[in-house]
Amino acid sequence: MQRPERRVKESSVSCVTADIAKKNLKKAATEYNRSGKMFKPVEPKKEKEQFLEQAKALREERASKQQRENAAIQIQALCRGFLARSRLKREIRSEIDKILRIPEDGEEQEHSALLFDVYCLCFQQWSCTAVAHKFMLVMDEQKDAKTCYASLAMTKTHVLLWIKQLKDILWRGCLYLKVLKPENHVDLRTIMVYLRMLVTFTATMNWTAIKLKAGEQFLVGLGQVCNNVMGHLNTKGLYPVLECLELLVTHRVFKRCLELMTCEQSTRIIFNTLEGNYALCLMANMIQLGNKELEGLVENTTDFMTVMIRLLEKCKLLHEAMPFVVRQLQLLWSDRMIRLLFTALVEYVQVNTSSHSNSRTSNPSPSKNILKKAFEKASSKNNLPKIKLESSISMATCLPCALYRTTLQTLTELRMDILGGLSYTDTLLPLLWRFLCDLGPTCGLKTFLELLTQAPNSTIHPVFSLLTLFCETASHLITTLDDVEMYEQRHIFTMNDYIKMSEFLNLFVFRVIWNNLIDIMVAPSSDVFSSALTLLRILHERDARRSFAPPEHWLVRDVKPSHFVGELEHGKKTAQFLMQQVPHIIPFCERVMLFRKDVMKEKDTLGLTESVCASPQSTLITVHRSRIVEDGYRQLAQLPPRALKGVIRVKFINEQGLDEAGIDQDGVFKEFLEETIARVFDPGLNLFKENHLALFEFVGKMLGKAVYEGIVVDVPFAPFFLTQMLGHQQSSTYSSLDELPSLDAELAKSLSYIKHYDGDVGDLELTFSCDEDCMGRLETHELVTGGRAIPVTNENKIRYVHLMAHFRMFRQIKDQTLAFIRGFKAVVHPDWLCMFSAPELQKLISGDSGTLDIEDLRRHTQYYGGYHNNHKVINWLWDVLNSDFTPAERSLFLKFVTSCSKPPLLGFAHLEPPFSIRCVEVSDDQDTGDTVGSVLKGFFNIKKKEAGGRLPTSSTCFNLLKLPNYSKKSILRDKLRYALHSHSGFEIS
Repeated sequence: MQRPERRVKESSVSCVTADIAKKNLKKAATEYNRSGKMFKPVEPKKEKEQFLEQAKALREERASKQQRENAAIQIQALCRGFLARSRLKREIRSEIDKILRIPEDGEEQEHSALLFDVYCLCFQQWSCTAVAHKFMLVMDEQKDAKTCYASLAMTKTHVLLWIKQLKDILWRGCLYLKVLKPENHVDLRTIMVYLRMLVTFTATMNWTAIKLKAGEQFLVGLGQVCNNVMGHLNTKGLYPVLECLELLVTHRVFKRCLELMTCEQSTRIIFNTLEGNYALCLMANMIQLGNKELEGLVENTTDFMTVMIRLLEKCKLLHEAMPFVVRQLQLLWSDRMIRLLFTALVEYVQVNTSSHSNSRTSNPSPSKNILKKAFEKASSKNNLPKIKLESSISMATCLPCALYRTTLQTLTELRMDILGGLSYTDTLLPLLWRFLCDLGPTCGLKTFLELLTQAPNSTIHPVFSLLTLFCETASHLITTLDDVEMYEQRHIFTMNDYIKMSEFLNLFVFRVIWNNLIDIMVAPSSDVFSSALTLLRILHERDARRSFAPPEHWLVRDVKPSHFVGELEHGKKTAQFLMQQVPHIIPFCERVMLFRKDVMKEKDTLGLTESVCASPQSTLITVHRSRIVEDGYRQLAQLPPRALKGVIRVKFINEQGLDEAGIDQDGVFKEFLEETIARVFDPGLNLFKENHLALFEFVGKMLGKAVYEGIVVDVPFAPFFLTQMLGHQQSSTYSSLDELPSLDAELAKSLSYIKHYDGDVGDLELTFSCDEDCMGRLETHELVTGGRAIPVTNENKIRYVHLMAHFRMFRQIKDQTLAFIRGFKAVVHPDWLCMFSAPELQKLISGDSGTLDIEDLRRHTQYYGGYHNNHKVINWLWDVLNSDFTPAERSLFLKFVTSCSKPPLLGFAHLEPPFSIRCVEVSDDQDTGDTVGSVLKGFFNIKKKEAGGRLPTSSTCFNLLKLPNYSKKSILRDKLRYALHSHSGFEIS
C-alpha cells in the first residue's frame, strides 16, 4: 500500500522543482529588460560562483526535504507497529489471564505443559511482578498432578527446561529484590511477592499439590530439585541480595531478640516450637547480628551466651542447614568475638601482667643449694590462689568456656574448624592458661581434686568446662606445631609452661583414678578426664621425641614403684587402668620387669618352660652359615606362633659342609637370631622389595622372637616406624609431619618451606598429587580424590603438607610395614607394647646406645677354676678390655662370650646365666670341668705347661669364657684379639 503513494509524492515533488526553476528564469529576464541593455559586461568569475552557490542551495534543500519525508515515514511505521503490538499484547494478556485465573468449582484446569509455555512467554515479555503474584496464587490452587506446575520435574521432556526456567524466574526475582527499597510501601508489597516465591520453590513443604496423596510420589525427587535450585541461587549470590543488616542494626533488632528469648514465658514458647534446622539458623543470625551490633552485645554478653547455649542444645541433631550458615557461625570463634566474650579475663590479665611476667622469668631448674630449696618450699606455702571459684571473674570466665564446649559437642562437622579458630589466635589459650595458673599451686590441682572429692564422678562445676576447653584447644595446637614453632619460636607457650602443664596433668590423671575420684568405668566417657589424658599423652610423646622436661619428670612420687607393681600383680583395677593409660608414671626398668613377667606367664600357660615332670618340645633347624637368611626363612617362616615362642635349636653347617662343634643350649640360637636380623637389615642386600612381603613378615617374627626372649639386637629403627609398631599413628592427635625427617629429611624440609611460605603458594603451581619414579616410569598418586585438579593455596596448604607427609610415611610403604608388624605381633602381644613409648621400644629392642660398661660386667662376673677378682690374669683381662680394645672390639668380646654384641637391657645384673670366667689348662676335648687340683693350680698360678699356644674359648649357652692361665699380659691380649677376629663360629676350640 505504500509504494504507489510514494511514487505519487515523488512526481509532485518534481513538478514543484520545475515551477521554481521557471520563476527564477522569469525573474532574471525581467531584471535584464530593466537594465535597457542587450548585453551586460561579462564578469566570468562572479557568475561562476553565483551559479555554484545556487546549485548547492538547491541540493541541500532537496536533501533536507527528503530527510523530513523519510522521518515522517519511519514515525508512521513505528506508530502503526506500536499500536499493532499493543493490540496483540492485550489480546495475549487477556488469553493468559483466562489461563492463569483460579478455576471455579468443577471447572477443568489447564495442563501443566501449557502452563510451562505460558510462564516462559510471560517472564520473557513482561515485567514479572504482576505475573509472579498470579503465579503464586495458581500454585496454591493446583491440586491435580496433571495440572501441577511442579509435576513437570518428573517428565523427561520438560525436566531440564523446567529446572532452567525455575532458576531464571527465581534469580530474576532476586535481581528485583536487590534494587527494591523496603521502606517504600509499594516496593514492600512487591518484595513480599518475590520472597514468597523464593520460600516456596526452595522448600516443598508449602506446595499444595505435594500435600495431596498424588503428590507424595514427587516428594523425594522434588526435594533434590529444590536443593539444586538453592545451590544455584547461593552460588550466584542469594544471601548478599537478601541481607538488610544495616536496617536491622538501626532498629536494634539484636537487643530486642535477646530480650524476647530471655523472657521466661517467651522462652518456653520459642524453644518448644523450634526445630533443629530453624534453631541453627536462628543461632547463626543472632551471632552475625551480635557481631554487627557490638554495643548491644557488650551490654548483654551474659544473656547472649545463655541464649546461645540453649540454642545449641536444641541443635543436637541438625545437619541440613549447616552449609548455608557456616560463615555466620565462624564469627563465634573469631578473635574479635573471643576477646569480647572474655572481656573480664582480659581486663584481669592486663591489671596483673607485671607480677605474672616477673614470676615467669624465674629459672625452674631445681636448686642445688639446701637453703635456697628450703626458702622455695616456705614461699610455696604462701602461694595462695589469686582467683577463687566463687569470684565474679571466675563466673565470667567459665560461662563462655561452657558456650564453646557446647559448640564443640553440637557442631561436630565444624569441630576442626572451631578448634583451629580457638587455638591459632593468640588470645584464648594464654588467657585460660593464666586463669589456671592463678587458681593455686600446680595449676589449681588441689581445687579440682577437692571438687571431685565433694562429688565423685561429677564434673558439672563450670570450672571443669574451662579445664576441658583448655585441654582440647591446647591438644589441637601442639599437634599442629612443628619442632621449630614449639621449641625455638615458642609459639604461645614457653618450655617452662610445658613443664608446669605436664606436671599438673600427670598428677591430675593419676590422683583422680588412684583415689577413685572418677570411676574407671566412667573415666573414658568423661570429657574432663579424656581431654586431660589426651593432652598429657601429646606432651609425653613430644618430650620422648625431643626432651623439654628434666629427667624423671614424668614419674609420680605419690606411690613407690614397688607398691604400685604389687597392687598391679594383685589385680587392683585402678593400677591396671593407669598402667594401660599412663605407664610412664613408673620407671622404665620396672616396666621391663613387668614385660618379662608377662612373657614368663605366657610361657607357663603354653607349657614352654622346663618343669620337673617334662621338658618343652623344641624345634630343630639346620642352617648353613653362607645361607643363614634363606635357610632360616625356609624352616621358620611357616611355623605357628606357639612354636615360634617355644624352644628353637640351631645346628650350624660350616663352609666345608660339616657340622660345627657345640651344642645349642640357647647360645647358638641367639647367635643365629642376631646374625639373621643383622643381614636382612643390611641395605646392600636389597632384600626389601614389593614382592618380598613374606620376607618382611618373617623378619618381623624374628625381631619379635628376639624381644620375646630378651635378646637385644643392634637394629636402629626410624621413630615413625616404631610409632607404627605401637599403633600410635591411629590416634586423631598424631601428626605425620613430626616424624617425617626420620624417613625423608629432604621432603620434610620442602614441606616446612611450604608451610611457612609468606607469599602466594599458588605461584608454586602445586596440586594435591605427587609423582613417583617407578623403574623409570613416572606414576602420579592423588593425595585426595581428584587431587590432580585441586591446586594448593594459602588456605589449604596446611592440609596439603600433612597429607603429603602421611602419603610418604604410610601409603607409600603400607604393605611392607603391615607385613612386618603382623609378623612382630604374632610373637609379642600388642597389649604388652602399650607400656612403652617409641624411644623406649627402641631401647627394648636394641638396649642402651652407650658403650659397653666394663665395670658393670666385672661387678657381676663369677669365677671358676681358681680364678678370682684379684687374680693377675683377671686383672690383665679387664685392663686389656678397658685400655687396649676399641668399642667395636669390646662388642666382639661380648658377642664371643654371650652370642650378643649388646649388653642386657637392664645391665649385667640381669644376664641369665651370669657371666663367668673359668681357668683352663687343657683343650676342650680333655676338659672335664673343675677339680680340686685344677682349682688349686689356678688359684696359686701353678702351670702344668705354658698355655701360650691355646686360644680363649667360650660356651655361649652358659655365658662362660674359658681363659687359659697366660704368663704375660701381651700374650693374653694377642690371643684374645685373634680369637675375636677369627669369625670361626664354634670351630675355634
